[in-house]
Amino acid sequence: MTESSITIAIPDKVMAFINKKVSEGFFSSIEDFVKHAIYLLSELYGLPGTSIIGKLLNKLQLSTSIQATESRLSKEEIYVLSLFGNNTFLYKEGIYARALGDAMRRRQKPYSKEKIMEIVDSLVQKGILEKIEKGPNIIIKKLER
Repeated sequence: MTESSITIAIPDKVMAFINKKVSEGFFSSIEDFVKHAIYLLSELYGLPGTSIIGKLLNKLQLSTSIQATESRLSKEEIYVLSLFGNNTFLYKEGIYARALGDAMRRRQKPYSKEKIMEIVDSLVQKGILEKIEKGPNIIIKKLER
């Protein structure tokens, strides 16, 4: 595959964030960060063959897997927690919607809504998630551990 290069101007705040992620070891260089961002957006908008989401999830789940060993979380529970990303709160339906979107991107059969809710209930019982009822809505909060 041939490659092209571009030059862009970005806000200092964004550049500081990129430098921080590189210094934290998430990316090997600024170029690596930008390539990952481009591949991720390309995949999200339908360009086949870039497949970076799975790699990023594996990287994010590395720290979670250490906690999973200690607290004996199942792979399904780790997966549901990964759906939160950097969010602390999600609507109950939002968790399932994220699971569907993730399954579609990975071209895998999604978990049923009942299975996702069963896993959420298990995480609530373990004190990792909390259910908050706001009128007819149920909000799920990821508790800090």
